[in-house]
Amino acid sequence: MIRLSAIVLPLAVVLLATPSPARAQTPAPPQTLTQLESQALSAHPAIQAAVAGADAAVSAGEQASRWDNPHLAGVAEGVGTGRRAVFTGGQVEQAIPISGQYARRATAARASAEVAARRVDRVRRELSRTIRVAYVHVLA
Repeated sequence: MIRLSAIVLPLAVVLLATPSPARAQTPAPPQTLTQLESQALSAHPAIQAAVAGADAAVSAGEQASRWDNPHLAGVAEGVGTGRRAVFTGGQVEQAIPISGQYARRATAARASAEVAARRVDRVRRELSRTIRVAYVHVLA
């Protein structure tokens, strides 16, 4: 006679070793076109790059109207050589702009910043159009 444990134990091992049937997963509710657009516009690398370019252009515009930094130089000769004659010296140099130079530079930088801002708008519009076309194709 076969003992009950001889049948139950292997059956239990087989049942525990086999994976359970996959649970039925409920699909996520479909996203609206507005949700998809906002996700893409907030995370798309092309928009991030265009915004970074616009920020850089604004910063360059702020810097363009300012004077250049002064240059500081120092000279030391014969130091630590055991010679008695030691020459040391220094200088500070500041470029003085020609009349109107910084104003022209600032005007050009503001124009570059405006171009960069328009580029951001163009990239956003193109991405939005691409998303809408793809959305229509998915629904069709």
